[in-house]
Amino acid sequence: MKNYFLLILVLIVSLSCKQQSNSRSNDSISVDKIIQRFDDLTEFSYNVDQIWYGPVPGSIDTTRGSCFFIKQKNDTLIGAHYLLASDKTIMLYNGKTFTRALIKDKSTVIYNLDEYPDPLRRITSSVLYFLSYNELLNTLKEKVKYKRKSIIILEDTIINNYSRFRLKIVEQDTIIDGNHNETYKTIIFDKETLLPLVATKFKKSPGEVYKSQAIDATFSNFKVSSSPTKRTVDLSSIPFQIQKLSYATDKHTIPTLKINDIAPSWRGILLNGDSISSTNQVGKITLLDFTSVHCGSCLLANKVLNKIDEKFKNSILSVISVYPLDNIDEIKFLTEKSNINHLNILNATKMQKDYYVEGFPNLFLVNQTGKIEYVAFQYSDKLESELTETIDRLIKNKK
Repeated sequence: MKNYFLLILVLIVSLSCKQQSNSRSNDSISVDKIIQRFDDLTEFSYNVDQIWYGPVPGSIDTTRGSCFFIKQKNDTLIGAHYLLASDKTIMLYNGKTFTRALIKDKSTVIYNLDEYPDPLRRITSSVLYFLSYNELLNTLKEKVKYKRKSIIILEDTIINNYSRFRLKIVEQDTIIDGNHNETYKTIIFDKETLLPLVATKFKKSPGEVYKSQAIDATFSNFKVSSSPTKRTVDLSSIPFQIQKLSYATDKHTIPTLKINDIAPSWRGILLNGDSISSTNQVGKITLLDFTSVHCGSCLLANKVLNKIDEKFKNSILSVISVYPLDNIDEIKFLTEKSNINHLNILNATKMQKDYYVEGFPNLFLVNQTGKIEYVAFQYSDKLESELTETIDRLIKNKK
């Protein structure tokens, strides 16, 4: 019996030592050291594969590409210049302009950030920038500084037979209308290099139209440097195997449609297959909402549009949602779940270009003579009141 209790004691001590060893292992790979590793770098590049799990059950979208960042201390927007080269787009930010080249049609647009509204949203809303090393570590640094309790160290995980360090960043954890809404990121780091291997962003919103959405990113082929650099980011500095010259066609500095501009004419196909064009809207007030089923802010805008459509029902107002990117099944799913009864235009890539739209939602309110009366480049809490006020004024003046 005495030997039995002695054996139990040895096992307890052994387990305790193992737990302490694991704890020390995790302590040696602390969040602060991961941040310090990031701060020590002057430039880095890597390959990344992303999977976007769409709002419609079973739908996914994949993107593969390469990322290259140069740290810039005097960059007041994101602290780095970067180049993202994916199988769908090439995006370049050099502090003064943001360049986006579309692989499909070889077109290139350049945004002058001094002239374009909300440049921070523009340069950080690009595919591959989400869950980038730069974005992940800047988020981690912000949480360490202002809300360290939102960082949770998880148990190590095994990848390729090696133990990896894992943490969770909680961005939202609330109860809304009796539903547990949660948004968080998980990041898995290599213990030796302190560089990320896998990152996931997950949003759980049981009370919303889309109950959950997720993005997975897998990193590989990291190349990092701590040496001072005088390099700049431009099209000639692309370090990846792509035919960069073929994407320099049709280059122009992109303008922005403003109030009192004549709205570009357009034609489109509705969800039910019917044709529609701007000529059908002569004498009417037209509210064009450029949107996407994958856009969280667009869901909020949809609620406003439903209210506007109901309030001005049977008037001279036409509310039209414009979908440049999404397929018909995704749009049908959204319109049914969100009780959207207004018109919806599909495959609107030409309309997107003609209205210089790159982000969502973008809204244009066009008056009875074809002039733009109101523009919103993103969702805001003032959207409903501003639209209502403008539409009321246009209807009153017509009378």
